[in-house]
Amino acid sequence: MNHQQFIERLRRERRLTPEQEGSQQDDENDHHNSSDSDSDSDSDHESASVTDEKDGHDTTATANTTNATNVLSHAELYQGIGTHYVDLWVGTPNPQRQTLIIDTGSDITAFPCDPCRDCGHDSHTDLEYNKDLSSTFHLSQCDACWLGTCQHDSHSPSYCSMQMAYAEGSSWVAYEAKDWVYLGGRHDSAEQRRLLDDSNEVNDYGNDKDEDDVKIKANSGMGVGMLRNMQNGTQELEEAFMKEAKDAEHASEEKHEKNEGKDHASAKDYSFELGFGCQHTITGLFKSQLADGIMGMENSPRSFWQQMYDANMISSKAFALCFTHAEECLRSGTDAGAVTLGGMNADMHTSPMVYAESIDFNGWYGVRVNAVYLKFDGDDGEDDEGGEVAKTMVKLDLDLDKTNSKGIIIDSGTTESYFSAFMSLPFKTSFEELMGFNFDSMIKESDDINPHTDYPTIVIQLRSAPDVKDDDLMDGNGHPLVGLANEIDLDHPNDVLLEIPPRNYMMWSESANAWTNRFHMTEHNDYGVIGANSMVGHDILFDVDKKQIGFAKSDCVF
Repeated sequence: MNHQQFIERLRRERRLTPEQEGSQQDDENDHHNSSDSDSDSDSDHESASVTDEKDGHDTTATANTTNATNVLSHAELYQGIGTHYVDLWVGTPNPQRQTLIIDTGSDITAFPCDPCRDCGHDSHTDLEYNKDLSSTFHLSQCDACWLGTCQHDSHSPSYCSMQMAYAEGSSWVAYEAKDWVYLGGRHDSAEQRRLLDDSNEVNDYGNDKDEDDVKIKANSGMGVGMLRNMQNGTQELEEAFMKEAKDAEHASEEKHEKNEGKDHASAKDYSFELGFGCQHTITGLFKSQLADGIMGMENSPRSFWQQMYDANMISSKAFALCFTHAEECLRSGTDAGAVTLGGMNADMHTSPMVYAESIDFNGWYGVRVNAVYLKFDGDDGEDDEGGEVAKTMVKLDLDLDKTNSKGIIIDSGTTESYFSAFMSLPFKTSFEELMGFNFDSMIKESDDINPHTDYPTIVIQLRSAPDVKDDDLMDGNGHPLVGLANEIDLDHPNDVLLEIPPRNYMMWSESANAWTNRFHMTEHNDYGVIGANSMVGHDILFDVDKKQIGFAKSDCVF
């Protein structure tokens, strides 16, 4: 029995009327004949289109991002202050580490370069990049500007300048440069040790900072003020550092043992020349964040993955992000997931990957929301024959045209998730119907409710990718894949269900001394953002070639 036959059987069991069948067929036709109007956006975001594939790429490998012949590059992700960052090693012959927020909502990679005054030295993991120590660093000439624009200065040579400002008020200014880079590898050292000063001393974190490792609350907002107040030199602190060092060493040994016998290419095998922004001025959160800079991953010729593809380091225009969440993060690095360039790694998945349509909103990765549900798993004391607890789900009464009117995007660089304010009332109404009490966006520790066990899971139904093969909808036993709508919505059975458990949207706030809601229904411009907190627990594939976004549950261990 294929997937279509399975759905037809469900329709017969549900005894759908001919009118309902006709309506369903009309919906399917509308979906498959949909025009680009669904992807129109009033966004003033900078337009970015994908360049044509360059000659010399292996077209066989690019035909399917899950094909075993694909060239994949893997790198560890680390927990930042609400965000996730990755290691980028820059320069020759002794690469210097720069840690970068991985951001699907922007396209340029940028980080502070020496000299950069007041550029977050006290907050960042590393010193500013010292270009003078790299033999392969060079500035982009004005006749070759492609990230920025030419600036003429009577007191200095002309150069390519760029700047970026963000919605929350942060900004940076940089000049365009190029150097050889590679992603990931060892977190604490490059393949060749680098010397940063005349003392010839460098610590284990890839820079010459010798301050003690510091714990940071991952959910505590941004800023140096959120660092824990610890007194250096105390016995308690020394013991804590010793324990953390031993734990890190033990975790490293376990990972090494797990990966023994596997064919893992060296990270440096994926080196290529990257065009990036050498920041000389930064403001706002770029000063107080843990990571040094930002890595642009949107659909643009200037993005990191596109430049890696153009350099023939990966064989498909695709990458996957797998996020976990840690309550605290260490400056020395707290494991929090993985990034895969060139496709995805199915070995990390705990459920099959299912595919939603990807809509290009001027470079952003957009999706179409077909429904939103609240689901609560409760135990009535008697399991059913399959041993599963009873499940209850209610559907929000939403105007879907209004919900999707300005576009909904998946943005890994936005810490939390944001939807239109008009969703708030249907959400609260459905919450009370399902749970029997009112939704409270702030829960004190002294309250009787534990939101992580007493709040429902938010389920977002995303429109399926067009032309999905039947093999991608059924498992080996002929059953529909977990993660598809199936009988929940027989009109759109191939739609993808993205589950956001309460631990991902009700998070502890030190400043409020309470669990606070991070699934915001407050926006008055009708835009929607599925942020990093809603991505946690999934490996999400951004497949540009196939115009689809894949979702698989994952523990993100590779």
